[in-house]
Amino acid sequence: MPVGQIEEAPDADAVDSDDAPLGPGAEEESFMAAEQYSAPPPAPRGAATPQPARQEAPAARLDDLVARIPDRTQQALHDLLRARFTRVRRLREGELR
Repeated sequence: MPVGQIEEAPDADAVDSDDAPLGPGAEEESFMAAEQYSAPPPAPRGAATPQPARQEAPAARLDDLVARIPDRTQQALHDLLRARFTRVRRLREGELR
């Protein structure tokens, strides 16, 4: 080919029958996807059963709980996080998720 002459690429729509597309066809892809599929594991037994209500003791007083934290730890919390304990709240199971 002479210098300066540009060869044009064939149209994408005009594909010869000898030029088969590379890679799997739609039928082969669906077969491979079906081979790789695995059903999700069954839910554990009893996972959805409601728990009976428990009799809970009243929440401890805040002053009593703060008194149980060593002074050095309280000071570090305040210095690092500026954390102050303001109230006690009982969390239900699963609220921290």
